[in-house]
Amino acid sequence: MPSPTDLAKRDLVKVLRELAVKYGVALSLTRESADKEVEKAFRKVSFKAQPDKGDLLADFQRLSATNDKWQEARKNAGPPGRQAQGGRQPKPKAGSPQAVVVPVEKKAFAVRGQAVLLTYQSFSSDLAVLLPTWERFVAFVAKNLKAWGVKLWTATAETNEDATHHLHLMAQFCKADDKRVSSLYAFEGVLPNASANDLLGEGFGGNKYQASVDRGQFYCWANKKGTVVYPNGSLCRAGNCEPAWTRELGSDLQGAGTATYKYKVSGDWPKKLWQEYKLDDAVYEEYLYLCKDKLGANKRNLELFQSWKRERDLQRTIEERTKRIKSNPSLYTPFGSVPEAEQWLAEFSQDAMRYPVLLVHAPSFAGKSEWAVSLFKNPLYVEIGSRCMWPARMKKLDRSVHDGLVLDDLRDLSFLEDNQEKLQGKYNRPVELFNTPGGELAVTLDLFRLPMVFTVNNDTKNLGLLKTSDFLKKRGNVRVLSFSGRPGEAPPADSLPEPEQAEG
Repeated sequence: MPSPTDLAKRDLVKVLRELAVKYGVALSLTRESADKEVEKAFRKVSFKAQPDKGDLLADFQRLSATNDKWQEARKNAGPPGRQAQGGRQPKPKAGSPQAVVVPVEKKAFAVRGQAVLLTYQSFSSDLAVLLPTWERFVAFVAKNLKAWGVKLWTATAETNEDATHHLHLMAQFCKADDKRVSSLYAFEGVLPNASANDLLGEGFGGNKYQASVDRGQFYCWANKKGTVVYPNGSLCRAGNCEPAWTRELGSDLQGAGTATYKYKVSGDWPKKLWQEYKLDDAVYEEYLYLCKDKLGANKRNLELFQSWKRERDLQRTIEERTKRIKSNPSLYTPFGSVPEAEQWLAEFSQDAMRYPVLLVHAPSFAGKSEWAVSLFKNPLYVEIGSRCMWPARMKKLDRSVHDGLVLDDLRDLSFLEDNQEKLQGKYNRPVELFNTPGGELAVTLDLFRLPMVFTVNNDTKNLGLLKTSDFLKKRGNVRVLSFSGRPGEAPPADSLPEPEQAEG
């Protein structure tokens, strides 16, 4: 036998399919469709049937009421398993802090408790239409506070994923009582969804009831992603309560009256919103300081995330820019094939006691650095320059990610001679590249069978070591590819040109 939730869902699907045909919305929906598909279809159809798009009020009211009935049936269904006798939540005693939303009659429901979060859905995506609607909503709330028995409230306008908007109203009553939403809270024909939740689905109640209600007020008050902003930069939010820090910093609340209640904001509240990607980093950082709570640990977490995000964003920017430039034939010409480099790379496909490093020589601005990088799919690129030690960026080497190592613009060839024991790696142990006396900058890496490329030009010091050094002059240790111009345009030499023949 279908449950009340299933019956309510079937009613909603029926209405959605009828209105979809009427308003030309493409839907592939059945009563067996997943709940998420039904919710998505509701957003699409309700957007087409908004009252501000013609004489559509009757259709919109019918759709909203059917959706509200399904939402309430879902909330009251409880967890899977045997339902309590009677199928309804018990009515709490007067003054009970527990907020409960229960059906009253067809197309109506009541709030029993001291607080509720109301959501009015599917308002226009056009700000020119929404902003006057929002101002009417604030006036509507202010006018009805006494009739509703509300003592503390916060309202806000926010953006849906489909660019439409919804309005939130967090209300705390003077005392627990029954409030018929359909008759008292309908705004311009729109019935709200009622939720006995505060911040990210947490229920009102617990040992610190007022704090849990304040969480709900803060959820509406916070400058979340999607909070609607006036052209002058002020937020679409209103109410008579706000965080305690506004005593000192002032408030930009929009709406009737001034704040009569200030509440302390726990550092966990903005943290949870940030972790759910509902707050921008800058807003979260501001709230961290204003909360004056758990600042140290939360600030470190934020800084680590921001550092990672900047690095990831930079990498994406570089990848997009590289793709754009390489696709422009007027800017970029692909390198020609260099069989000598392919033969060198082939040596790393099988085990050996040692592998030669590749020394790429070409005049300045010949493109040798870019060519060296093009030998690999994902190399670690490090600028080495005139340093007499391995760069600290070597710590970024990840053998599970990088398939090669490019050390660019080596300014003194004596570096290779001084580090000959480390260049070819060790098959039986990692190599310690460098270490400080206190061990803070120790870098120990597995370099075995890692293709390693150094680039040099005509100004590099001690190029003569390629002929005099017992290590460097052996091509089993150092493989030399010397280009007279752009790599790939002409076959490379396996030795450097004499100084008098070198290009400046």
